[in-house]
Amino acid sequence: MEIEGLIAAYETAQAGAINLVASENRMSCNALKAVASDLIHRYVIPPSGERPATIWDYPNQEIPREIVGAAQDLACSVYGAMHANVFPLSGNQIPSIILGSLRAGDTFFSVGADCGGHFTTAVVSENVRLHRFDLPYDLTTGQIDIDRTADLAKSERPKLVFLDASMMLFPYPLEELRAAVGKDVIISYDASHTLGIIAGGQFQDPLAEGADLLHGSTHKSLPGPQHGIIMDKMDAARAQPIYERILPLSVSNAHLHHIAALGITLREMRDYGQDYARAVVDNARSLGRALNDQGLRVAFAGSGYTDSHQTWGIVGDKSAAMRAFRDLETAGIRTNAVHVPFTSEYGLRLGTPEMTRRGMGREAIDRLAPLFADAVLGRRDTEVIRKDVADLSRAYPGLYYTDDAPKPEVGAVT
Repeated sequence: MEIEGLIAAYETAQAGAINLVASENRMSCNALKAVASDLIHRYVIPPSGERPATIWDYPNQEIPREIVGAAQDLACSVYGAMHANVFPLSGNQIPSIILGSLRAGDTFFSVGADCGGHFTTAVVSENVRLHRFDLPYDLTTGQIDIDRTADLAKSERPKLVFLDASMMLFPYPLEELRAAVGKDVIISYDASHTLGIIAGGQFQDPLAEGADLLHGSTHKSLPGPQHGIIMDKMDAARAQPIYERILPLSVSNAHLHHIAALGITLREMRDYGQDYARAVVDNARSLGRALNDQGLRVAFAGSGYTDSHQTWGIVGDKSAAMRAFRDLETAGIRTNAVHVPFTSEYGLRLGTPEMTRRGMGREAIDRLAPLFADAVLGRRDTEVIRKDVADLSRAYPGLYYTDDAPKPEVGAVT
């Protein structure tokens, strides 16, 4: 089959599926138009004085630079940042930029893999020859152990704390963490997963609570393009070693079409983000509760399941989690099989951003949860379940919290 045919087949399959992958979302029509515009062919180069002297200028830069400036201004407004840089191409690129600003032999703390930390951090720290320590956690609450962190900071004297969890249910105790490590340690908050709900004021306000840097990918709970962003609340001298590593060490072509789409998405978050973020978190809690009612185990049920866009289902050993993942895939429900943080078990990471963008709420969740449980528990044949999932998915063809459709249908999201 030709590539065009494969794309058509893929989109047909997507129309009949429900995506609960926490790291995926859908852009608005306006943002998609930016991605498909002539900007896709063009470079954007910072003006003289804002770029290394070795980089020559490009023609036709007036409007591209205005687009970059507008996107960065929106980012600062939405997140309360002093500065923003939208040149990174992805969230996965940013650890190399930030950790690369440290000197070989420096010490930093990050979130351990068993507590939801991202796999990239340890690899980058080895390449840069840094000393990395896992942040101490209380495994029963899923929160950083502040007292043990303070003791570790006194003995190891970190230059930076890198909060890099990709599995995250609850906010970090940033004010307590700041007190534990001291005012001179840079706290770098990777919000790849939570930028969208942070923008809507439904998770936490990292830069106001003690973080120095806020950064991440822009296509998860934030429904933008696959790109990256770094923001800060630091004086220029402290921020410079980080930003100067972006161009040209990490980025040459900053993908102007994605920057434009990101700017449009940030404007949407400014205008509709509060309602969107509230619905995302409400849906995540409702999904956890509904799955629990169906007889499935859901992490942190005693703590209300989640304060974020994620919910974690606990299945058992790795083979059982992979079997559940495959059965759900056959049934048209997209998830991620994962090791469940703070446990020795495996399960499924579920996210509600995309279903929320489609206007789904508690009514849809009440229909979805039995189908989900039927697939995981083997109560019905997955091909039969797939038909019911397709019917549910096709009942929500729209896209909400955008200029095109600023609010979902009445009762769609509560």
